[in-house]
Amino acid sequence: MKIKNISTDNFVFFTSTGAITIISFLFLGLSSIALGIISVMFTYIIYSAKPKSGKYIYTFFWLSMILFGCYLGILFKLSIEFYIFLFLLSNYYYIAYNHDPISDRAIPYFIIYSSLGTTLKDLSYHAAIAYLLGSIITLTMIAIVNRRKLEFINFQSGEFTQTLFTHPFQNFVNSLIFSSFLFLTLYLPEQLKLERSYWAVMTFVVLLKPKDQGILTNTIKRFLGNLAGSIVVLIIMNIDSKYRIFHFLVILLCVFFLPTFLNFKYFLKTFGLTVFILILLESAEFWKDPNYSLPFARIYETFLGGLLALLGSFIMKRIHQTILKET
Repeated sequence: MKIKNISTDNFVFFTSTGAITIISFLFLGLSSIALGIISVMFTYIIYSAKPKSGKYIYTFFWLSMILFGCYLGILFKLSIEFYIFLFLLSNYYYIAYNHDPISDRAIPYFIIYSSLGTTLKDLSYHAAIAYLLGSIITLTMIAIVNRRKLEFINFQSGEFTQTLFTHPFQNFVNSLIFSSFLFLTLYLPEQLKLERSYWAVMTFVVLLKPKDQGILTNTIKRFLGNLAGSIVVLIIMNIDSKYRIFHFLVILLCVFFLPTFLNFKYFLKTFGLTVFILILLESAEFWKDPNYSLPFARIYETFLGGLLALLGSFIMKRIHQTILKET
C-alpha cells in the first residue's frame, strides 16, 4: 500500500470499518463498535510501518498483544506490578527501537491500551471479539489488495528479540526515566480525577520516542492540532440532536479520509486523528446525550502529557551529557 496511492488506502480503511461496524451492530452490540473501528485504525497504522511485507501474522500478533495489555491494566490497576510491567515494556521499547518497524508502532499502542485498562472495571468479550475481528478483516483486505503471501520471517529470525541482550547502559537509564514519567502520566490524572487519563499517556508515548528529535516542536504542533480538532468536534456536536444524520455523515467522512490525514504533516495528522477519535467516542458513548467534556479533556490531558514528555526529554539529555563528560 504505497503512500502515494491514497485512494486505495482510503477504500481499504473505509470498507474494513464498514464491515466491522455491521458485524458488531448485528451480532456483538452497539458498545463493541468503537473498539472494532479503533482496531481497524491500529491495524492499518501498524501494518503500514512495513507495507507489502506479507507480515500479516506478525502484525496480528502485536495487535493481540495490545488487547492483552488492556486486560493486564484491568488486572493490575495502578499497582507496583503494573509499574514493573511498564518498566519492562519500556526497556524493550528502547532496546528494540529502529530494529523492527512493526513493533516500534505497536508498542506505544500496547502501552496506551494497558493504561486504558487501569481505568476500566472490565472489558466484555463482545468488545474483545470486535477488536480481533476488526484486525482480521483489515489484514484480509490488505492481503487482497497486496496479493502477497504470508511471511513468518520475524518469528523465524527472532527479529523482535535479537537485540535484547546487546543494549547499552544509556538505553537502560533512558527506559528507567521513560517508565517513571510514564507512570506519572497515569498517577497524576488519577489523583486529579480527570476524564480520560490514558490521553495523557498517549500524548507522552507518541512524543517521547527513542532517538526522536524535535520534541518541543512536535509537542506544540500536537497541542494545537488537538485544540483545533476539539473545537471542530464541539461545533459539530452542538448542532441540534434532530440533525443526527449530519453527525453520521461526518463520521463517514472521518472514516474515509483518516488514511489521508495520516499521510499529512504532524499538525494536520493530529487534527484528523483528534476529530476521528472524539467523534467516534461521542457517538458511541453519548449518541442521544452528547457529553462535551471529552473535547476539553483531550485538550488539558494533551497539555499534561506533553509537559511530562518535555521534562522527561530534558532529564534524559542532561544525564546523557553527564555520562559523556565522565567518559
